Amino acid sequence: MFILTIVMAFFILVVLTLAIYLLRHLDKPFLSFSPAENPELRVLMKVTAYLLIAVCLLGVILLLFQDTHLQLITLLLASFITAFFAVRVSMLS
Repeated sequence: MFILTIVMAFFILVVLTLAIYLLRHLDKPFLSFSPAENPELRVLMKVTAYLLIAVCLLGVILLLFQDTHLQLITLLLASFITAFFAVRVSMLS
């Protein structure tokens, strides 16, 4: 159970890093896109980053309960949000 807690904490850190990366690149080139020139991408990046931060906060709270079923919520939410972002970005090109 302790190993799962460490892995989930690492996952939460990775998701938080992704959210911070998205927020820091609102005015910089992101992959081959320019959020400064594409307002739809800029909004998508902001919404995705804030949702991922919310999932990280939820993940930390659920991590304290030490229940694997609750930790699955964090995994699924972060995965779905990131997948939705990837699909929407691919539709922009």
